[in-house]
Amino acid sequence: MGSAQPFAELPHKDTPSLDQSLPTGTNIAHTDQHAAGLRHHATALDQRAAHAPGPLGERLHGNAERPRDLVDAHHRTRITLQDGTA
Repeated sequence: MGSAQPFAELPHKDTPSLDQSLPTGTNIAHTDQHAAGLRHHATALDQRAAHAPGPLGERLHGNAERPRDLVDAHHRTRITLQDGTA
């Protein structure tokens, strides 16, 4: 399985650390590239919904809302480098 320690055995820290996040956890870092992929997925669902009959189209539009909400949250809460800090 490799040399990765199980999450429960990782040393405790008082601050978040990106190298100790689980890929399936809510504390995972998302990049602008991830957000762009989610927005593309939501757009594709909306395009499929436009050609789907009644309830199926409504369901596809509804399924597009979640990734779009995640993208909006990403853009509201993302951390970026300020000019002159690198």
